[in-house]
Amino acid sequence: MPTSAAESREDRVIELVVGDLVESGYAAELVDRPHRNRSRPDLLTVDAELSVGDERWALDVMTLRWRPGLEGAVEKLEARLERDFRSQLDAVNTTLVVTGHVSFDESVIRPLVELARLAVESGQDQVRRDESASLWPRSSELGAVEVQPWLGTTADVRQEVIASSGETLGRKLRKQLARARELGYRTALSVDQHGSQDLRFGANFLPLPGTIIRAVEEVEEREKLSLDVLVLVRDDDSVHWVRR
Repeated sequence: MPTSAAESREDRVIELVVGDLVESGYAAELVDRPHRNRSRPDLLTVDAELSVGDERWALDVMTLRWRPGLEGAVEKLEARLERDFRSQLDAVNTTLVVTGHVSFDESVIRPLVELARLAVESGQDQVRRDESASLWPRSSELGAVEVQPWLGTTADVRQEVIASSGETLGRKLRKQLARARELGYRTALSVDQHGSQDLRFGANFLPLPGTIIRAVEEVEEREKLSLDVLVLVRDDDSVHWVRR
């Protein structure tokens, strides 16, 4: 189930899309929130049903997230570092800050834990290529352990978008939006680069509109399904129409 912050952000994205349509001269309004209306008999489950002129749009919202599982992997590493080093760090009122590539893979986690161990035992910051374990004075804003992960996994931003959001988009094309098309709606997707306030690392703000468009088109080609309407809501809440 989405969090209250995620639902609030979803509401805001829909408000921005409808508002921009109205400002552009369209007679547009929100008709229903099918995903939250379980009494609908037609089994439509998109995030919003819109009336746009004489058309009916079925709109889904997709946050452009960083790679799947990032938050969980960071929490797992933080728990391990807390277990191994909390008592030593508390004794010297210090925060351990670990920066690196984080995943659930033990072969990735183990070297970071050993780098942290070197820092804690020596009392000196440790650096290995693009990873580090640093010791900071404790403050009210910091706990015993802070993990700062590298957010991306590749320099190819388009592939990063496909890897992190491609499966989510594929499911929307195959399920919610396919059902909407069966019911006669124009299928619409809003890609949100801002994200809800409770996202620990925020949404992926890096891709430019052209990069997002190419990534979406690649997923459409793979799924052999396409969207009628595509709109981007950037990290500054500006609205960028791709197809309308």
